[in-house]
Parts: sequence; structure tokens; C-alpha cells
Amino acid sequence: MPVVLGTALDVQLPEQCACCLAPSSRIRVAGKTTANPHVTTVATLVVPYCDLCSDHIRDHQRSNPRFNLGGATIVFVFLALAVWYGGSFVLERLPRRDTPVPPAEAVRNILLVLAALSAPFVGAGAFSAWGLMRRRPAEPTSPHSRGLPAVEVQRFDQGRVVLAIYNQEYARRIIAANPSAQLLEGQALGAPGVPN
Repeated sequence: MPVVLGTALDVQLPEQCACCLAPSSRIRVAGKTTANPHVTTVATLVVPYCDLCSDHIRDHQRSNPRFNLGGATIVFVFLALAVWYGGSFVLERLPRRDTPVPPAEAVRNILLVLAALSAPFVGAGAFSAWGLMRRRPAEPTSPHSRGLPAVEVQRFDQGRVVLAIYNQEYARRIIAANPSAQLLEGQALGAPGVPN
């Protein structure tokens, strides 16, 4: 369960890894976009992570189907090409009205047409099955907060940002570093370094 904090947009984050509190060596960008008919606004936050946590977040995001848009794009391009070329293949195999077709050749042509039309769907099904069989990385163990990002931007408006923080101690440190930070949801937080 995350700790939800409201704070100023210029929030100061501790220089430790947001996931495991080790010294940070990389950064990841957390962000949120809001749009109305006239203006699109983006709030981004540079969150520090160590190498290990940055890697396990990347691995989880790659294994998550919603992040696997490249694979879906390949399947849809394959489907489009197969239907396009399969359609011309089918039209070439259809008998003309004035040409009699022997029964054996008609059966062969029908099977070829069915194979050409079903190929895209077989390919998409195989790709989907492969995606389901891929092993999702195991959730990291303590002291890591979770497999996905430890800090997420939930919303922002009028100079304030609302953060979901999945590491209690990191949330305590943010509160200590930012006097404007307010606890909106989550467990009562003690002083930094003091467990609940």
C-alpha cells in the first residue's frame, strides 16, 4: 500500500534509491500528463535509483503486456500484410466462371485459400501464447519496495503534485526534506529512520 503525499512541484527527493535506499547511481523519470482541448500539461519528476533497482524495474516493465507495444505492432503489421497479399493470392485461386475446374484442384485451391486467410490469425495466436508463457520476473525481496517504480506521480495541479510512494522510509525522508509535504493517505509516519 503506497504512502500518498501532496507536496510542491519543486519537491526535493533524497539522493538514495527510492526502492531500496542504497546510494543512487541512476535516475528514472516519473510523470503524468493531463490534457484538455487547448492545453496538454506534463509533470515529470527525476527519481534516483541504484543500478539493481533500475534494472528490475526495467525488466518488470518489459514483461508487462501494456508496455509490450512493439510486439503488438509487429503482429498487426504482419496481419495487414497477410490480408493484403493473402487477398490477392485468394483472388488468383478462385475459378473463373468460364473455366471448369477439376474437383481435386478445386479442393486444393480451397485448402490454399483457407491456409492463406488463417495464417495471420495463427501467427497472432502463436505470438499471444508466447507472450503468456514468458516468465514474469519475480518480485524483488526486502529491502526493495516492489518490482515496479517506487515513486509514481498520481496527479498535479496549481503548483502541487501528489505522489504515491511505495517505500515507507523513503516517504519519511521526503517529508523531512520538504516542509510543504503533507500525508494524504497511508500509515502514520514517524520520524525518518524510526520504524512504525
